[in-house]
Amino acid sequence: MLRRAIGNEAMRFQFLPESDRLTKTEQSLYESMVNIDQTGACTMSDELLKDSLQVLSRLLEKHYGKKVIMLIDEYDVPLDKAYQSGYYDDMVELVRILFGNALKTNESLDFAGRCWRLMALPGNMMR
Repeated sequence: MLRRAIGNEAMRFQFLPESDRLTKTEQSLYESMVNIDQTGACTMSDELLKDSLQVLSRLLEKHYGKKVIMLIDEYDVPLDKAYQSGYYDDMVELVRILFGNALKTNESLDFAGRCWRLMALPGNMMR
C-alpha cells in the first residue's frame, strides 16, 4: 500500500527522465521508483522505498533549482491497515526510516509539515 502510494506520487513528475539537469543515473533512479510490473504492482525495491521521499525531493530540487516543500497527509492509513493485517511493527519501522530520511536528514528540503484535515465537531465536544 505504501509502496504504491509513493510510486503513484512519484508518477506525477514524469518529466524527470527527460530533465537535462539530471544525470542518466538519476533518471534511471526515478524510473526505478515508478516502474510497475504486468499486474500493476510497483516494483520499487525495499531499499529505494526507504529513501524514496528523500530521493524524489533531491531530484526535484536538482530539476527546479529550488529546495522542496513536503506536505504529508494520511500516513496513519497504512499504519491502521498494517495493524489490522498483523504487520504493524514492520510498518512502524518502515515509516520511521522513511520519514527520518525524508524529514531529518534531507538537505533538499526547505519545509515539511503534516496536513491536518479540518472537521466540524458538535459544540458539546469542543468544550
